Amino acid sequence: MWTQARVHTAEELFDHKILLLLYQRCISRQKPWSAISLLKQWLSYFLKKSYIEGNSADTIFFTSSRREDYLKLFNAVFETCPLPKSRVVWKYKYGINFSFLFLWFSRLYLFKFTKQIRFSSETDPFFLNKKISFRNRLFIYTHCIALKTFEKVINAINFERAQSVVVLSDTLYPERYFIKRAKSFGIKTVTLCHGIYNPNIDIKQESFLNYWNIDCDYVLSWGEGTSNLFKKYSPKAIPIECGYPLVKIIPSENFSQKIGVVLSVHHLRDQNQAMVNIVQRYAIENHYKVFLRVHPGDKNGNYTFDKTICQLTSDLNDTDIIICHTSAMLFTYLAQGKKVLKFRGTVSTYKVDERICFGSLEELSSIIPIISTIDFMAISRKEVCCIGEESLLRYKHFFLTLKKN
Repeated sequence: MWTQARVHTAEELFDHKILLLLYQRCISRQKPWSAISLLKQWLSYFLKKSYIEGNSADTIFFTSSRREDYLKLFNAVFETCPLPKSRVVWKYKYGINFSFLFLWFSRLYLFKFTKQIRFSSETDPFFLNKKISFRNRLFIYTHCIALKTFEKVINAINFERAQSVVVLSDTLYPERYFIKRAKSFGIKTVTLCHGIYNPNIDIKQESFLNYWNIDCDYVLSWGEGTSNLFKKYSPKAIPIECGYPLVKIIPSENFSQKIGVVLSVHHLRDQNQAMVNIVQRYAIENHYKVFLRVHPGDKNGNYTFDKTICQLTSDLNDTDIIICHTSAMLFTYLAQGKKVLKFRGTVSTYKVDERICFGSLEELSSIIPIISTIDFMAISRKEVCCIGEESLLRYKHFFLTLKKN
């Protein structure tokens, strides 16, 4: 790809989906990346080397994710796979990355292709044709150069034994190139869903990239709703509904006087704060305690709340009522048998029964008194088909079927 004599667009040069992801991160920001942020980004690639830990096997599980919740799912599915398998993990170590340094300076003539990224309205879920600031162009170029250095690491993996490979989503470039490499050997490819994805196409959110233009042969989803997204936006991939194995039924305790609040991703901080404000006011008037779960990609200090009423936590299992916004955890808590309400806000997100939605203190105050009359489990079944041991059995059955095919 680097030696092509005629290159006319950035899409010919870089992975189309990764380019969309980087573009999204730029235009969703209120201001271009600062010079200091760009320098830190550049140094992070220059001073770190990537490497692979793990060996080849009949079935290779591969991930570059470092998120604890994602890795728990990845490891649970790995353990339940009955086939000869290996776990290959993407890691970093400190050291001068001469490959990145050489490519960054020697390919500067390619920087011009980031001036105006154009996406076709026929192939993309939305039409993008916006000029990008100089600093945002540097952000995209530096990332793309760094991603090209990853290919050498993956090319060193021995795929000769492999009959199938499994990745945790294909949104990140190491996973996408790993799948591309495996397919060049005629190996069956599988991607695990790490959540329930927002069905609304919105350039300000990355969720749609999880189900758009998937390269894998099979997708292991949590339920019918996500499977339908793959059928629509990645028709070549075959969705298999396997559920979410990491949770189990946890009955709600009546009159516990505890409300849990699940905050969404960091770029929805204003909406998160509005949700917290409403719940906090309700808690004060009705003598509840509030427990806030901040998104793993966000920071606790970004929110203000009354510490006599609210406290931070990562575990909401012992709360009687849980409030969510755009987080897919809404459905996992529902599947666990919890009483879950959804803050409506102003962002397009998952469609659920209007009986559990609120947008003001008045609406919240009218729903909670009748909350025991709502069948929350029935609301969850479309998005999470099963949990716990039943889910693990579905994953196991899939791999056994994959071997026969």
